Amino acid sequence: MTGDALREQREAIGWTVSELARRSGVAYRTIRRLEDAGLPPRQGTAERLAAAFDAARPSARQAPSAELVAALRDQVRAMDRMLAQLESFSRGNEAAAAAVR
Repeated sequence: MTGDALREQREAIGWTVSELARRSGVAYRTIRRLEDAGLPPRQGTAERLAAAFDAARPSARQAPSAELVAALRDQVRAMDRMLAQLESFSRGNEAAAAAVR
């Protein structure tokens, strides 16, 4: 990873240099120097940066928790009920408007 790639990856995640430094344990000045010079980091530094970036990515293999799935289902059911109420209200208003004409 070059300093240019480091900057691109950091900005793609939306992190500041300070945030990357905090999450990776790599000094702010080191990250700035790498990005500004466009040079690759040393192996230990690269490993810490890679670990921070990996931790920021959600795992494609990680399944959502049962609690999250249940909460999302409850929200979908609630939205379905609200939509049905809105459709019923809309039909009622259309009938009332037709009666006035």
